[in-house]
Amino acid sequence: MSKMILYIVSNLESSEITNQLYNILRNINRREFRPKIITLLKEPEDSVYEDFERLKIDIYSLGLSRTKLWLKGKRILAVTCEELQPDIIHTIGYDADILAVKYLSKFKHCSTICNFPYEEYTTALGKIIGKIRDKRYVKYLFKMNCPIVSSYSLRRKLKECYDVNAYTIPNGVDEIYFSPVDKLEISRRREKLGLDTTKRIFISIASMSKIEDPLTIINAFQRANISNFATLVLLGYGPLLKKCKKYNSEGIVIKGKVDNLREFLKCANIFISSSKSEKLSVSVLQALNCGLPVILSDTKCHREILNKDNTVGNKFSVGSISELKEYFRYYTRCSLEYKSKKARIVGETFYGSKIICSIYERMYTQIISQGII
Repeated sequence: MSKMILYIVSNLESSEITNQLYNILRNINRREFRPKIITLLKEPEDSVYEDFERLKIDIYSLGLSRTKLWLKGKRILAVTCEELQPDIIHTIGYDADILAVKYLSKFKHCSTICNFPYEEYTTALGKIIGKIRDKRYVKYLFKMNCPIVSSYSLRRKLKECYDVNAYTIPNGVDEIYFSPVDKLEISRRREKLGLDTTKRIFISIASMSKIEDPLTIINAFQRANISNFATLVLLGYGPLLKKCKKYNSEGIVIKGKVDNLREFLKCANIFISSSKSEKLSVSVLQALNCGLPVILSDTKCHREILNKDNTVGNKFSVGSISELKEYFRYYTRCSLEYKSKKARIVGETFYGSKIICSIYERMYTQIISQGII
């Protein structure tokens, strides 16, 4: 008989977290597993709730405000889980994680930890509130049966900082939706987006924050003095957006938050990340699947990617404008055909959604049969 996997999330807003859940459920073996979802909070305007409905998955929406969630949501959640009797609960997000540890301890449980807690909370909430939230979350992190992280570097960091043992499953990317296109299609897409059809396009997709360090990319591109041959496109939203937008020019295009990230990826040539974080960004994996060579800051999670096949790109020291400047110059003139093919192979082989889903299936089976991994 198939095993019930109950996913508990805050809501189904359009986000990296939700996309990862969607990729699992789109590929999961329905003969072996019966997935169901509980959402805790009201759905936001950018909810992709209907996308999950089309997968014909039962969704139980509590539809609570955040205040009501902590006043009476715990009781409603516990009653719902008692009625469903899942074989395993998989939580994603702060609220779901804490509620599961506190009130659903009788069920087998795994949890996806998307970022290093301290980095995530201090970036989003500021140092004081972020530290308070980090301290609270870590208390429950110690009690989780099976925390899951997206990179080995994040796993090591959790162990070093919190003495927490985690299981590693990389983020997955829809290998069909994110795939290479031919030169004619690239030109057509660039015309539609108002981008130059003759220049090489470097693209970066990340939050405009200190930890993602977009100013290093901008300064390195300016110093490379290649705007006659290349264009830099930065996408993302955050506290540094206003400052970054001052650099908008013929060679530098800063769009902020957009809804069509894939369209930009499919008409670019090279992807760049200057991140200081140990989070393995989905944008990097999407770029690889689109056949884009990558220039990555030398963090441990980025080394994991380049260690799969170092021909897919290069790394530069974190915050090094001078090193990145030289890579801008090199990638403006070098042949990209071989690197592009290798990038696609790495993306599809190691980070394709079908591969990642099969890893989750093995993990679920092991937890259900043995209780822990």
